[in-house]
Amino acid sequence: MRARFLAGIATMLALAWLSEAHGMGKVVLFSPVSGIVLSHGKPVAGAVLKRHVFWRWGNKGYDDETTTDAAGRFAFPERSATMLLGSVLPHEPYIDQRITIEHGGTTYVAWQSAKRGYALNDELIYMDMTDLDNPSGGGSMKTVGDPTKPITVTCSLESPRKRIGNISGVCSFVTAP
Repeated sequence: MRARFLAGIATMLALAWLSEAHGMGKVVLFSPVSGIVLSHGKPVAGAVLKRHVFWRWGNKGYDDETTTDAAGRFAFPERSATMLLGSVLPHEPYIDQRITIEHGGTTYVAWQSAKRGYALNDELIYMDMTDLDNPSGGGSMKTVGDPTKPITVTCSLESPRKRIGNISGVCSFVTAP
């Protein structure tokens, strides 16, 4: 019995090593996001965007930041992690996401959401909670953009904070032609 237990532990450790070394169990915590920051319709250079990600399964937080260029453009790369047990054990993914914009002494919430899946661009998919009692109405899965395309946003500092799907903030999604 003890030998079986130790063999099981050794197998789990080997799989964990493989997971880290070879990308098994990769999860996307925040898909790449790019865009532009505007004030009164003009690009904002030098605005600081701060991204915070908190992954509840891993109980880990990640922070990074970027600054807009002369044309007001910014980009955050994909934030991913690896996990072994979560890739085989049933659980509900939950990742808190937040991007703020700091400019002119004011902080704006650009993006706030809870990502409920581990795939690329899962942020764009949400459960429509309106009209839940209507069998042909609410309660269906919807998207706020094309999940096969990169996430691109326009953030207007004068915009009121609004909700699009599960995402709220001063940013709007750019739809590609």
